[in-house]
Amino acid sequence: MICDKDKVVAAWTISGTHKGEYNGITATNKKVLVEGITIHQIADGKILDSLVSWDMLGLLKKIGAIVTVQRVAAAGKARRE
Repeated sequence: MICDKDKVVAAWTISGTHKGEYNGITATNKKVLVEGITIHQIADGKILDSLVSWDMLGLLKKIGAIVTVQRVAAAGKARRE
């Protein structure tokens, strides 16, 4: 955590298992780890605003919701063999 004037910055990591529906994607039971950063603007001991940045594309790839070029190529190669 870093604090400067009216800003507090926190880098964070969450982990878990995709056991329930997420944005219409049925559970895959795959383990995931996601990193992110949150910047809070503070005044009078209260959070006025927050900005959050995290790797949603990475999460979607990990649970199989995003097909990568490498996965398509590997599937095509497996079918030809």
